[in-house]
Amino acid sequence: MEWRDEGALLAVRPHGETSAIIEVFTAQHGRHAGVVRGGVSRRIAPVLRVAIARFEQEALLRRQLVEAQAALGARKQVERAKGI
Repeated sequence: MEWRDEGALLAVRPHGETSAIIEVFTAQHGRHAGVVRGGVSRRIAPVLRVAIARFEQEALLRRQLVEAQAALGARKQVERAKGI
């Protein structure tokens, strides 16, 4: 099966000498794993590394956002309790 879509790259593992197994998550297809032939080549490997780094950075930002929203919610409760 072959399809094209945009999504987040979750993981990359080497497979054989020149291929890579990737895990991706897309809005249209959900979570999928597949083989990228030539995925560890000098041309494609850097692209995959950048995609993973970008995904990890976005995941960190999302975690920080959730933490900040929780802290803000707690702060609002304190302010309400004080009657301010």
